[in-house]
Amino acid sequence: MKRISLVLMLLFSVAFSQLRVGLDLSRSAKATYTVPAELKAAFLAMGEEVPGSQDFTAGGLGLTVGYELMLLSLVGVGAEANLGLSNKECGAEEEKCYEPESHYFGYGVVKFPVFPMVRGVVRGGLVMSSDSDVDAGLGLGFGVRVKPPVLPVGIEASYNIYNNSADMDGIEMDLRQSYFNVSASYSF
Repeated sequence: MKRISLVLMLLFSVAFSQLRVGLDLSRSAKATYTVPAELKAAFLAMGEEVPGSQDFTAGGLGLTVGYELMLLSLVGVGAEANLGLSNKECGAEEEKCYEPESHYFGYGVVKFPVFPMVRGVVRGGLVMSSDSDVDAGLGLGFGVRVKPPVLPVGIEASYNIYNNSADMDGIEMDLRQSYFNVSASYSF
């Protein structure tokens, strides 16, 4: 009986799943710093500027690999790895460039019909960074998926936001990273 249950679970998971592979076309980040009053006084006493917020642009692309298990083709769960690929091309604004890091995103997903062959996609869940100094945070994604009804292959475009935080020697940093991704999907 255990073998039959295991085989049925495997068939069910493969029958209603989707694999996505894509590239990030643009990546950006914004870091906001919260500095305690005693550290602000130390910065001012040394004649340095107190950190506030900074906008960054990624110096490379990202590769996204994701897997989703859908229930009733409307709601489901999924996981994706967003791997930062650096090419060190930042242009003239080298100080506003950062090397993209990898993220791991576990989420719930809702897909709703918009037009024939077009579905809106909303993802929300927990995102973790490959940087051990950065805490886990909330990840959100919004997109559109186009898939013909007969073919198992589709195309998805999404805008994703990852909110993380870190504590750097008493200075708290809120990091908001966003990227625009285009993926090819394969439904089993």
